[in-house]
Amino acid sequence: MERRKAMHTAEQPKWPSTSRDSDSNDESAGPADTMVDVDGPAALESTNIELVHEQGRRYLRLKAQPPVIQRILHDGIEAAYRYGLWTDMFPSGDEVDTQMRTLLRDVARLCGENCVAERLRRDARYGNAMGQVLKVRLGNLRTGAREAARRVAESKYQLQSGCRDEVALLRTRDNFIWGRDDNGQPLKSKPYRHPAIIATLRWFFDESVICPRNLSFFKSSIPNGPANEELEIPIPMLALAATMVYAELYDWITGDRVKSKFNADDHCDTYQHHVGVLEGICSKSANERDLKFHRLMSDLFNEASNRVKKVSPKVDDNETLANLDFNNMDG
Repeated sequence: MERRKAMHTAEQPKWPSTSRDSDSNDESAGPADTMVDVDGPAALESTNIELVHEQGRRYLRLKAQPPVIQRILHDGIEAAYRYGLWTDMFPSGDEVDTQMRTLLRDVARLCGENCVAERLRRDARYGNAMGQVLKVRLGNLRTGAREAARRVAESKYQLQSGCRDEVALLRTRDNFIWGRDDNGQPLKSKPYRHPAIIATLRWFFDESVICPRNLSFFKSSIPNGPANEELEIPIPMLALAATMVYAELYDWITGDRVKSKFNADDHCDTYQHHVGVLEGICSKSANERDLKFHRLMSDLFNEASNRVKKVSPKVDDNETLANLDFNNMDG
């Protein structure tokens, strides 16, 4: 790995890595043998770390769990969000359950609940049942980004009935990612700067989503100098936004919007493609004095988080007052 790419990786929050997964509700992570049926007498004998499995429900309901488990699940969900947006938004395969158990075990230790941490270490079914809550919430985050892209794509790309050719062009060779000049022409020097992608990124910074609670996790890929203080959008977050915009364009492929059922498996390859593109840009910026990758990701962070510096007006006060039609003002 090139030096600059290694620096970028080193700045990211550290979690154990996994491979890829889908949003499908994995029923293999079913109730553990030790789960408590709330309608049965065993509920009265449960300890505060036993899981409560309600009849008629496929998965654990967070609020039905003992307080200790609720706290660990709550913090575990936040850890899963951070893992997704800073490490991998499409974890999958046999390792995903292991990853969710690892996150929960780390959270339990941070909460001082070593008994739960030990239970998670030795009891895979117990951990998988809790981990399924995290997997579902991570899927909800993907779905939320998909909905955010839906809300902005039509206006940002000026889509309307009969736009099949325009959509085909946007979907060809990633034409949808480029920023635009004043005449609406693509700027090949501005990847991922299209207003639709920026507007989708802004969703992550809504107060009800994850980013405002986790600003301390945003880092710079530049180790020294003033640029070290300039925060960047992480690659997985930007790749997810681009993937969801592309998914929305697919719904317009006939020239009219036809809503498709969202399935993460259908978009994993697209996500991986954009991760690869962004890592390629990072590698091309291997020279420590080449700030192109950093500038791209930092500018996107500023625009998405509404931290763009306000430009002071260059018009003199007296000039404005001279142009003012004071005599005809209301009053």
